Amino acid sequence: MRSYYQTTPLTAIMAAQYDQDARSQEKAIYDFMKKMGNIEFTAWMIQKHFPHYQITSIRRALHNLEHKAKLIVQTCFVNEGINNRPVGRFKAL
Repeated sequence: MRSYYQTTPLTAIMAAQYDQDARSQEKAIYDFMKKMGNIEFTAWMIQKHFPHYQITSIRRALHNLEHKAKLIVQTCFVNEGINNRPVGRFKAL
């Protein structure tokens, strides 16, 4: 399962490194969510705990953890984040 979606020209070495970095982010996010128990998180809430991760990277990680790895589940949508738009809440299984 690939974790990094290459949308720009990269060398194979760079793409492999970015994929490894993305997997590392997914693991860190999942470990954090699992440790927190039955608490639901939005991408914005997770970014407060991982401020060095871009919001798009957190969203990618949540998508991969839910749809590919089946380690988390989306529980609902809430209005928060920028412009008070609907965002998904997730929790670890």
